[in-house]
Amino acid sequence: MYCKIDYFVPLFACLFNYLSANSLSAEKATEDVICNTNYGKLKGFVAENLVDGLITKANVFLGIPFAKPPIAELRFEKPIAPNKWKDIQNASAFSPACFPHHSKEFRNGQASSHSEDCLYLNVIAPHSKSPEPNGYPVLVFIHGGAFAIGSAVEFGWESFADLFVSQDLVVVTIQYRLGPLGFAASGDESFPGNLGLWDARMAMKYVNENIHHFGGDPKRVTAWGHSAGSAIVDGLSLSTHSQDLFAQSIQMSGAVFGEWTTSNRVIQESDKLAAALNCDKHLADSKLLKKWERF
Repeated sequence: MYCKIDYFVPLFACLFNYLSANSLSAEKATEDVICNTNYGKLKGFVAENLVDGLITKANVFLGIPFAKPPIAELRFEKPIAPNKWKDIQNASAFSPACFPHHSKEFRNGQASSHSEDCLYLNVIAPHSKSPEPNGYPVLVFIHGGAFAIGSAVEFGWESFADLFVSQDLVVVTIQYRLGPLGFAASGDESFPGNLGLWDARMAMKYVNENIHHFGGDPKRVTAWGHSAGSAIVDGLSLSTHSQDLFAQSIQMSGAVFGEWTTSNRVIQESDKLAAALNCDKHLADSKLLKKWERF
């Protein structure tokens, strides 16, 4: 079973518009905040929000690597945990979005920067320490976009701070490889495909192992997805590789067995793409594309 990478794009603009339009105030950064994770220290910022007449504070960490960059020899490979770092790493800006399968984004244009080096997540957490010893409950949001478009940056952090962090929730937003880079497949062990799902699983693993550093409870993690993100959440819930990484899920407008979610044409379309790129002619000279040799 392979996730579909054709030209069907589910419309989830209503969710995006809701999160974009319901930022209840203008947030402002007031100070830096340091978080010491399993991989090294991160420097984020504290944002003040005016919610229902009350000032609340959120710790915001953006562009946190949860895997090594999937480039060069790691392209078309399952994600690998990132290297540790010694210096404090800046986490005050979003990472680039993953390359979309479509040439044109249909939303607000915020995701203008794209890169293959895109496996990053963002954490928005309450500034104050949780009164509960194990920390705050955690909500992990996985964006949709037909496995072809979308990013975490398009949803920002402000609305999550206003709507959820103000209600004592830690919010995590993630990215995963899209289109052929995330879902092409050869149909054999050399290139089994669904790398975008493995990216999401790696992000959930990072959350499970590190969220306590941000004030979250790893035993109370909810995976929340919409459209293709919902199908990913469904797949993670069913897989023995990931079902123990979170406690519950919210699935909006997508399931792993939905008609639009999977396709038997992925291998055929991957073959056509390889041929169009002349990979079938030059594989012998490329270690990077060796796995495509059968094309």
